[in-house]
Amino acid sequence: IEIPASITATEFYRKFGYDYKDGVKELDDERHYRLEKFKEAV
Repeated sequence: IEIPASITATEFYRKFGYDYKDGVKELDDERHYRLEKFKEAV
């Protein structure tokens, strides 16, 4: 799951297991961080 996160929301989402997409900690052209979270296999 990939989401765009504002600067202020990034740490909120990281508490729920999201991390920077491909390890990139830079803002995109829309001034958002790209975060992703992988579902665990069942």
